[in-house]
Amino acid sequence: MKVRPNLIFSKGGYVTVPPIIASKMLKIRSVTHESDFTPGLATRINSKFVDRILVPYNETQKYFKGLIKDKVVVTGNPVREDF
Repeated sequence: MKVRPNLIFSKGGYVTVPPIIASKMLKIRSVTHESDFTPGLATRINSKFVDRILVPYNETQKYFKGLIKDKVVVTGNPVREDF
């Protein structure tokens, strides 16, 4: 049995770069979520290959320029109601 995902979700970190690049090559949709104000290296690399870049703050959008800026969606950080 062959399993093919519909979407790849990346939360950052260097280990996410190869799967994100592979998803682009295999034409599998992908998104990356950056929870920090400033995007890390893995998110900056992944941003070239993903369909959407999810960021927590409006100000974080400034780190993505050119064609990549059209992929950015401000979602905030998911937080439990307890906080």
